[in-house]
Amino acid sequence: MHWPELPLVITDLSRQSDVFFQYAVCRLAYTESMIFTARGKTMKLGYTIIYVPNVIKAVEYYERCFGIQRRFVDDSGDYGELDTGATCLAFVSEKLASSSISQYRPNTLHADPAGIEIVFVTDDVQTAFDTAVQQGAVAVMAPVKKPWGQVISYVRDLNGVIVEIGSEIS
Repeated sequence: MHWPELPLVITDLSRQSDVFFQYAVCRLAYTESMIFTARGKTMKLGYTIIYVPNVIKAVEYYERCFGIQRRFVDDSGDYGELDTGATCLAFVSEKLASSSISQYRPNTLHADPAGIEIVFVTDDVQTAFDTAVQQGAVAVMAPVKKPWGQVISYVRDLNGVIVEIGSEIS
């Protein structure tokens, strides 16, 4: 299927029709490589950033629960990155986030989780799930095999973020 190029950059989505917005979402979802073209510029997903009360605690927690090594934590403790490959998983302190984003719902274990998840892929889902739970992750769903061959499980992190631990889709 050939998708036509997207129109020029959208600056105010509230002025765009629902049909156009649905088209843009479908166009982006269709792009298999996660690299898409908008207005002749190539873009890729570079970071997933989670706002947290304490960056250092979050980085240490992910190291301990998921075996992910830190790439960087700045001296102020307001920003940290994990070594997660091409797309970086990072943490920003709620204090720093509030200086740029005036309103957002903080992540917490005491409320329903946000409608997003972080996914770690492994060959041994059961062991990774067990380790995460032993190290303090909150079990949501033990590993199960899906009809498409993937094994998935879910935990919540220390800030209530949903983390999927799964195998590659086979």
